[in-house]
Amino acid sequence: MKLRSMPIAGTAALAALSPAVVTAAPGIAPDLQPPVEFTACVEPGPIVTEGTSEQTVVSMPGGEMTVEQRRGSTFELRVSGVSDPRLDGAWFHSSDDFAYTSANDGQGAVIASYSRRIENDDGAWQGSGVMVRFPDETPSLWRPMYAVVGEGAYEGLTAVIAQSWSSSCPNTRGYVFEGKIPEPPVPDSVR
Repeated sequence: MKLRSMPIAGTAALAALSPAVVTAAPGIAPDLQPPVEFTACVEPGPIVTEGTSEQTVVSMPGGEMTVEQRRGSTFELRVSGVSDPRLDGAWFHSSDDFAYTSANDGQGAVIASYSRRIENDDGAWQGSGVMVRFPDETPSLWRPMYAVVGEGAYEGLTAVIAQSWSSSCPNTRGYVFEGKIPEPPVPDSVR
């Protein structure tokens, strides 16, 4: 069996080869603190901005499908029990989505992009994510996951948040950490 040599990339691999050469990943301070976990109860709240909605009916081989494009809606989330005061404040949700509904069974997929903003007296957090709802699920099964980047007193921090629309609280949890989410790597294709 012939072994191929592969290039070694990444600071973990370099540190394993020579710990004296690499002490921290580029852009990360040596005194980096561990992430802080938090929880909260997040529920839908009042509409702040009413968006637009446009429907198109599309003929399909098995019947008609309605495609609804909803744009620019913003609502304030009702938030309580936030375990980390840095994330306590007014939470806002803005979204744009496509909803596909079959005339045959009234079911369909929803694909959405959204932004979240959290504001308080010391600063703000902002980021975005995507959601999908499958035809056989209810909105309560959506599991948004997103990252928000700190502003003001929270500059240099990121919060990664996982949320459920479950009615039992806390239904939201995440981590606050120093730095940014790494850029996604390009996968190597080894054949």
